[in-house]
Amino acid sequence: MNKTIYIAAGGTGGHVFPAEQLAKQVKYHRMQPIWIGRKAGLEEKVCQQHNIPKVAINVSAFRGRSGKLFAFIKLSIAIVKLLFVFLFRRPKAVILMGGYVSLAAGVAAILLRVPLYLHEQNSIMGGTNKIFYPFIKKGFCAYPSLEKEYTKMVYVGNPLRYKGFKFDLKSMDKKNIVVIGGSQGAKQLNDLMLEFYTMKGSQKYKIWHITGLNDYMRVGSICKDYHHIHRIDAFYDQMDKVYEWADIVISRSGAMTLSELAYFGVPALLSPYPHAADDHQKTNADYFIRNGAAEYCPSTARDLLKELNAITKSKKRLAEISKNMNKLYKSNAALTMIESITDQIPILKTDNIGNPS
Repeated sequence: MNKTIYIAAGGTGGHVFPAEQLAKQVKYHRMQPIWIGRKAGLEEKVCQQHNIPKVAINVSAFRGRSGKLFAFIKLSIAIVKLLFVFLFRRPKAVILMGGYVSLAAGVAAILLRVPLYLHEQNSIMGGTNKIFYPFIKKGFCAYPSLEKEYTKMVYVGNPLRYKGFKFDLKSMDKKNIVVIGGSQGAKQLNDLMLEFYTMKGSQKYKIWHITGLNDYMRVGSICKDYHHIHRIDAFYDQMDKVYEWADIVISRSGAMTLSELAYFGVPALLSPYPHAADDHQKTNADYFIRNGAAEYCPSTARDLLKELNAITKSKKRLAEISKNMNKLYKSNAALTMIESITDQIPILKTDNIGNPS
């Protein structure tokens, strides 16, 4: 019996990593996930790791006059390709997880009347998801505000890959600070930390600085003689080990970073990326700060030192922030999504319900 579900996700880890967990849940329920993604990129590694079949399409951002023309041509070719793929495989559902690949997958699904679903990782509905929202059977979101704003959205959280860790404030003289600049880095945040490292009083903190790929060489060369730097990485794949080491995290406020912080219950100082679409990182951060789970990261090194001194002065305060952070974690997102979809498409149901290992 055909139980094929296509999952469209590409671009950043914020789209790809939740899709990875969803695909694993689809396989666990004895259905066949097929990934729609770019010819190269992060999704290629994920598909190889989990033996997930993939349909590769070539899409790009709509930027500049000539860029928009080429992007439209690529999108049109991708839609035609997916129309033929869907006609051949007859999928039972298509799930859009974000990125430009979702644009092609959504159009093809609508034209062939394939049941369409989507997941929004951020606190504001993304542009592609806004386009397809009127056509979906059901949508899933990571923030409760979207469930209130859109009648077809269900609050499920973000699918995560981690299990079994509880935050514990380290009993040591030096507090462990992790700085996360994002996969491509955050020069403004890195510059703030470079100034912070030179300040008297910063030496009482141990720092693990994940710079991002673009800024690793510069930051690493400047910090090589700073003894309070625990380590510097361009990128670190095993983030559970990072969060286990951390007492406080200083980071951007991307969707998956915040969901991971909530899962691990690690207090955070947030520095939203100011050029994010619809300023969604600011809105993401606002939600966590309103709930007492984080604070905004000061914009100067002097104020940052004052804030860290204040927040680490009391273990009780850190424990309270950690508790508030962990309250914002929504468990079993991928499982809830699959159960909702199979409720609407009974032919997909199986007797094996649970979480994959």
